[in-house]
Amino acid sequence: MNIIHDIRTINALLTEAERQALSLGDSAPGAEHLVLAALMLDEGSARDLLGINDTRFRDALVATHAAALEKVGISVPAEGLSPAPAKPGVYRSEASAQEVFQRAKVLAKQDRGGLKGAHIIRAAAEREHGTVARVLKHLGIDREFLR
Repeated sequence: MNIIHDIRTINALLTEAERQALSLGDSAPGAEHLVLAALMLDEGSARDLLGINDTRFRDALVATHAAALEKVGISVPAEGLSPAPAKPGVYRSEASAQEVFQRAKVLAKQDRGGLKGAHIIRAAAEREHGTVARVLKHLGIDREFLR
């Protein structure tokens, strides 16, 4: 395991997850934003495992959010949701992101090859409920296959 590599990967994941969350109108990144960030890593293991790129996942995420809002009677404007403003200070994320990240670190240690995007995907796929599970279902991807 290369600590410097892992630190760079962690920085890239957390920075991009926050950027994705804000661009989608969320104030803090959740597991779905970590998955997006993993799909954007240069090393490509997340894309290889899922068989899709970040654009396809993001489109499915937006569609899943819109469908959930419509179920409760809220329509999403055609132009989408407004980006959320960045909040200065300490990094904050939703519990789902924290849980996925911690599990991904365990998976990376078991593989002994350093943290990769595929570890984020596998950790997120272990969650039976939540946004990532709904997006994967929308995409027709079997969570069990990813574990």
